[in-house]
Amino acid sequence: MTTVGVLTGGGDCPGLNAVIRAVVRTGARHGFDTIGIRDGWRGLIVGDVEPLTDYSVTGILPKTIDNDVAATDYTFGFDTAVSIVTEAIDRLHTTAESHHRIMVVEVMGRHAGWIATVAGIAGGADQILIPEVPFDIDEVVGHLRARY
Repeated sequence: MTTVGVLTGGGDCPGLNAVIRAVVRTGARHGFDTIGIRDGWRGLIVGDVEPLTDYSVTGILPKTIDNDVAATDYTFGFDTAVSIVTEAIDRLHTTAESHHRIMVVEVMGRHAGWIATVAGIAGGADQILIPEVPFDIDEVVGHLRARY
Protein backbone atom coordinates (compact mmCIF):
# COMPACT_ATOMS: atom_id res chain seq x y z
CA MET A 1 0.00 0.00 0.00
CA THR A 2 1.21 3.55 -0.79
CA THR A 3 1.81 5.91 2.12
CA VAL A 4 1.61 9.71 1.89
CA GLY A 5 3.36 11.87 4.49
CA VAL A 6 2.09 15.31 5.57
CA LEU A 7 4.78 17.67 6.89
CA THR A 8 4.13 21.33 7.77
CA GLY A 9 6.27 24.05 9.27
CA GLY A 10 6.27 27.72 10.18
CA GLY A 11 3.65 29.86 11.86
CA ASP A 12 -0.09 29.49 11.96
CA CYS A 13 -2.30 30.15 8.93
CA PRO A 14 -5.94 29.83 7.96
CA GLY A 15 -6.84 27.10 5.50
CA LEU A 16 -4.36 24.40 6.33
CA ASN A 17 -6.87 22.34 8.35
CA ALA A 18 -8.94 21.88 5.22
CA VAL A 19 -5.89 20.98 3.14
CA ILE A 20 -4.66 18.33 5.59
CA ARG A 21 -8.16 16.85 5.92
CA ALA A 22 -8.48 16.78 2.12
CA VAL A 23 -5.14 14.95 1.79
CA VAL A 24 -6.22 12.36 4.36
CA ARG A 25 -9.71 11.85 2.87
CA THR A 26 -8.54 11.82 -0.76
CA GLY A 27 -5.74 9.41 0.08
CA ALA A 28 -8.18 7.07 1.81
CA ARG A 29 -10.48 7.10 -1.25
CA HIS A 30 -7.53 6.02 -3.41
CA GLY A 31 -6.30 3.39 -0.99
CA PHE A 32 -3.37 5.38 0.47
CA ASP A 33 -2.36 5.49 4.10
CA THR A 34 -1.49 8.95 5.38
CA ILE A 35 0.99 9.73 8.12
CA GLY A 36 1.54 13.02 9.87
CA ILE A 37 5.12 14.11 10.54
CA ARG A 38 5.52 15.98 13.83
CA ASP A 39 7.82 18.98 14.37
CA GLY A 40 8.55 19.69 10.70
CA TRP A 41 11.75 18.40 9.12
CA ARG A 42 13.17 17.29 12.48
CA GLY A 43 10.26 14.87 12.81
CA LEU A 44 10.97 13.40 9.39
CA ILE A 45 14.64 12.88 10.26
CA VAL A 46 13.96 11.20 13.61
CA GLY A 47 10.84 9.33 12.47
CA ASP A 48 8.35 11.16 14.71
CA VAL A 49 5.24 10.22 12.73
CA GLU A 50 1.69 9.08 13.39
CA PRO A 51 -1.07 7.66 11.21
CA LEU A 52 -3.65 10.25 10.15
CA THR A 53 -7.33 9.31 9.91
CA ASP A 54 -10.53 11.33 9.52
CA TYR A 55 -10.85 11.25 13.30
CA SER A 56 -7.27 12.36 14.01
CA VAL A 57 -7.39 15.44 11.76
CA THR A 58 -10.41 17.06 13.38
CA GLY A 59 -9.56 20.02 15.62
CA ILE A 60 -5.95 20.47 14.43
CA LEU A 61 -4.41 24.01 14.18
CA PRO A 62 -3.45 25.85 10.84
CA LYS A 63 0.33 26.29 9.73
CA THR A 64 2.81 28.47 7.59
CA ILE A 65 1.86 31.92 6.32
CA ASP A 66 5.45 32.93 5.63
CA ASN A 67 5.51 31.76 1.97
CA ASP A 68 8.79 30.03 2.74
CA VAL A 69 8.24 26.57 1.30
CA ALA A 70 10.39 25.84 -1.75
CA ALA A 71 8.73 24.87 -5.05
CA THR A 72 5.43 26.59 -4.20
CA ASP A 73 4.00 29.83 -5.55
CA TYR A 74 2.13 30.67 -2.35
CA THR A 75 1.74 28.86 0.94
CA PHE A 76 -1.65 28.52 2.62
CA GLY A 77 -2.50 31.65 4.57
CA PHE A 78 0.01 33.91 2.81
CA ASP A 79 -2.65 35.88 0.93
CA THR A 80 -4.69 36.38 4.11
CA ALA A 81 -1.63 37.54 6.04
CA VAL A 82 -0.71 40.05 3.31
CA SER A 83 -4.29 41.37 3.18
CA ILE A 84 -4.43 41.92 6.93
CA VAL A 85 -1.02 43.62 7.06
CA THR A 86 -1.86 45.82 4.06
CA GLU A 87 -5.10 46.93 5.71
CA ALA A 88 -3.23 47.73 8.94
CA ILE A 89 -0.62 49.77 7.01
CA ASP A 90 -3.40 51.67 5.20
CA ARG A 91 -4.98 52.58 8.54
CA LEU A 92 -1.64 53.57 10.06
CA HIS A 93 -0.90 55.93 7.16
CA THR A 94 -3.80 58.17 8.16
CA THR A 95 -2.69 58.30 11.78
CA ALA A 96 0.95 58.88 10.87
CA GLU A 97 0.09 61.73 8.50
CA SER A 98 -2.33 63.46 10.87
CA HIS A 99 0.06 63.28 13.81
CA HIS A 100 3.28 63.87 11.84
CA ARG A 101 4.76 60.57 12.92
CA ILE A 102 6.65 57.66 11.50
CA MET A 103 5.13 54.24 12.09
CA VAL A 104 7.16 51.05 12.24
CA VAL A 105 5.26 47.87 11.43
CA GLU A 106 6.80 44.51 12.24
CA VAL A 107 5.20 41.46 10.64
CA MET A 108 5.64 37.73 10.88
CA GLY A 109 8.03 35.98 8.56
CA ARG A 110 10.96 34.85 10.66
CA HIS A 111 13.57 34.15 7.96
CA ALA A 112 11.39 35.04 4.96
CA GLY A 113 10.53 38.62 4.00
CA TRP A 114 7.63 37.85 1.66
CA ILE A 115 4.86 39.23 3.89
CA ALA A 116 6.82 42.40 4.60
CA THR A 117 7.73 42.88 0.94
CA VAL A 118 4.31 42.33 -0.61
CA ALA A 119 2.31 44.12 2.11
CA GLY A 120 4.86 46.94 2.29
CA ILE A 121 4.63 47.56 -1.44
CA ALA A 122 0.83 47.32 -1.41
CA GLY A 123 0.59 49.61 1.62
CA GLY A 124 3.03 52.20 0.28
CA ALA A 125 5.76 51.72 2.90
CA ASP A 126 8.70 54.13 2.71
CA GLN A 127 11.19 51.49 3.86
CA ILE A 128 10.95 47.70 3.88
CA LEU A 129 13.50 45.62 5.76
CA ILE A 130 13.64 41.88 5.18
CA PRO A 131 15.85 39.21 6.75
CA GLU A 132 17.27 38.11 3.39
CA VAL A 133 18.92 41.49 2.73
CA PRO A 134 21.44 42.97 5.18
CA PHE A 135 20.94 46.63 6.04
CA ASP A 136 22.76 49.43 7.81
CA ILE A 137 20.54 50.82 10.58
CA ASP A 138 22.14 54.26 10.24
CA GLU A 139 21.14 54.37 6.56
CA VAL A 140 17.60 53.31 7.45
CA VAL A 141 17.35 56.00 10.13
CA GLY A 142 18.74 58.58 7.69
CA HIS A 143 16.18 57.64 5.07
CA LEU A 144 13.31 57.79 7.56
CA ARG A 145 14.49 61.13 8.96
CA ALA A 146 14.59 62.55 5.42
CA ARG A 147 11.09 61.18 4.76
CA TYR A 148 9.81 62.64 8.05
